[in-house]
Amino acid sequence: MPYHAPHLYPAPALVASSASVTPAPAPVAPTSANFTFADDFVGPEGSAPGSASWNHITGPGSQVGGNHETETYVRSTENAYLDGQGHLVIAVTAAGSGYHSARLTSKFSQLYGHWEACIAIQNAAGCWPAFWFLGNNGAWPRCGECDVMENYGTNFTDGTVWNSTATANQNNVSADPSDDNFHIYRMDWVKGQIQLYRDDVLYVTATSKKISPWPFDTNGGMYAILNIATDGTGTGGIEPSRGALPAKMLVEYVHTWR
Repeated sequence: MPYHAPHLYPAPALVASSASVTPAPAPVAPTSANFTFADDFVGPEGSAPGSASWNHITGPGSQVGGNHETETYVRSTENAYLDGQGHLVIAVTAAGSGYHSARLTSKFSQLYGHWEACIAIQNAAGCWPAFWFLGNNGAWPRCGECDVMENYGTNFTDGTVWNSTATANQNNVSADPSDDNFHIYRMDWVKGQIQLYRDDVLYVTATSKKISPWPFDTNGGMYAILNIATDGTGTGGIEPSRGALPAKMLVEYVHTWR
């Protein structure tokens, strides 16, 4: 995630804002036969996410993600594990005077098509869960960034598509507040356009005509990222309440198709 100015709700500061909130049908219903990538997180309770599908990114969040984050990303089944009920759990835990969390990146990437994840998040002050994407070609921000879902402990989820210089974006806040329930977050990507949905309701449309330079047709495809940051600019510099930890994000599935 790039540097984010603190978000003020319910009306965050937007650049080239996309205000459309439109019910929209899902693309042709995928089946397991036409998934290009799928993880349904089936496995024993306490086991690690599949190493064939996911990388662990480790290190201080201030270096890995920037944004004045305070978590340390670790490879641990306390912070990224299967719950034995078909969910991946990413958890923030207290660690001494700081926090441990997990950041997973998919080993699969794809140019164009559809990415979808079913996710439940706790609206925890000081925590910053996200489902987002970076391109394969070039360092950030040249590779482009698409934040399908971010939550800042402020009761709403937010979607943003950034240009290749991180100077302009299409951004909008979901019309419905965050809760502890599962919701489906989807990215539909065709040449020159990316659209983001929550429960089949469109809340961001970004096009090559609206934000420039547009990196997404030449970035070699994008890969998915699942993580929870703590503190940082997204939360407005709020630290998690240690008594409220662990704070969790549950992921029921991640599916990709064309």
